[in-house]
Amino acid sequence: MQALRLAYAASAGRETLRAVGVIGCGPLGLTSALLAQQAGLSVCIYAKALPPGVPSMGATGIWSPDSRFCDVQHGPAWASRWNEMADASFSQFQRVAQLPGSSIEWVNGYRLSDVPFSSEEKPARTKDAWEPEYAEFARKFLPPQVELPPGSHPFPAPYARGWTSLMFNITSYASSLMTDFLDAGGQIKIQEFTHPDELLVLPEDTLINATGYGAKLLFNDHTIIPVRGQTVRLVPQPEVRYGLRAQDFLVMPRRDGVLIQNMDDAGSFDNSNDEPDYADAIAVVEQVAAYVSRMRC
Repeated sequence: MQALRLAYAASAGRETLRAVGVIGCGPLGLTSALLAQQAGLSVCIYAKALPPGVPSMGATGIWSPDSRFCDVQHGPAWASRWNEMADASFSQFQRVAQLPGSSIEWVNGYRLSDVPFSSEEKPARTKDAWEPEYAEFARKFLPPQVELPPGSHPFPAPYARGWTSLMFNITSYASSLMTDFLDAGGQIKIQEFTHPDELLVLPEDTLINATGYGAKLLFNDHTIIPVRGQTVRLVPQPEVRYGLRAQDFLVMPRRDGVLIQNMDDAGSFDNSNDEPDYADAIAVVEQVAAYVSRMRC
C-alpha cells in the first residue's frame, strides 16, 4: 500500500502511470506487484533469485508487524502511518485465512515461564536493543493472551499464557503469490543489480524497492541494521498444531515443516553473518526435545 502511494506520487505531473517495476521477489516484492496489478498497472519483477531461494523464506512466519522495528524518531506522524499499514495488512490476511488451503491460518500457542509473568523484569534499553516500540499497538489486532493457572496445563513450567495469532506457511504462501502474479499477466526477469545507476536503464519510469536487507548494499543505506536470526526446519508434523515459547526457543507449527528459532538474541544486533551455525541449531533442537519430554501426557 505504501509503495503504491509513493509510486503514484512519483508519477505526478507525468502521463498516467501504466507500468511499474518491482525490484525483489520475496513476499514483499510479490505482494507489492500484486497490489500494483490490482490497481490496473502492468508489472515486471526484477530479481536475482526466486522463492524458495530468497533469504526471507527463512522467516519465522508469525504475523508480527512490530517485530525488529524500533524507529521512533519520526514521532506521531509515523505512528499514524504504521497503524494504517498494519490495519490494512491484518484486514487482508484475516480474509485470506478464511479461504480453503493453509498458506495463512490462525494458530494457537503458549508462552511459558518459571516465574509469574507479573514479576518479569523488562531489560533496560541499551543502544544495542531493538525492542519494538509498536508492540502495544500491535496487540489491538489479536485476541488477548489468557493466563492459565498453575497445574491446569501439561507444561513443565508452572506459569503459562495462551495466545492466538496469524501464521504464514511461507513456502506455500510465496508459491501462491507467484502463481497469482503470473496468472494476472505479470512478468519476472532474472537480473542482479550492483549499483543504483543500473536501474535507470529499465523501461519502467517508476520502481518499487523491495530488496529488503539487500538495499543496504545496493543503495548504500546504512540506516538498515541487520539482526541475525537462525531458524531450524524439522520435517512436517501435522499432529503438532500449537506454538511454544519457553526458555530460549520458539516453536511454530508450520505445515511446511515445524520451525524452531533460538530466541537468545545475544550478539544478534548489527550482526551481518548469515552463515548457518550448526552447533547452535543442534543445541536449540535438543533444548526443545528435553523440554517437551517433561510434558505431562
